[in-house]
Amino acid sequence: MKGNQQKPELVEYIELDTADGGKEKFQVVGYFDLEETGKKYVLLTHEDAIHDEEDEQDIFAYRYYESGDEITLEEIDSEKEWDLVEETLETLIEEELI
Repeated sequence: MKGNQQKPELVEYIELDTADGGKEKFQVVGYFDLEETGKKYVLLTHEDAIHDEEDEQDIFAYRYYESGDEITLEEIDSEKEWDLVEETLETLIEEELI
């Protein structure tokens, strides 16, 4: 597994559409890319979770693409790809990089 963590250069918050047509704000925890997939990933947590350090935080991982100032998120649908992302996430947590 080879993952390169990148400093959050893009945005600090991302709003995602909810199933009921609303929007939910998420804080960006970090960005990284994987040599194995050649793709970029973003880690998100609920906006208010980052301030509550006593509880475990849910972290969501998405593939992302940049187009100018726009960021497009894509769900990770391959089990093999998800395993690589999860391994990288665990390493980032263990090394206290996120």
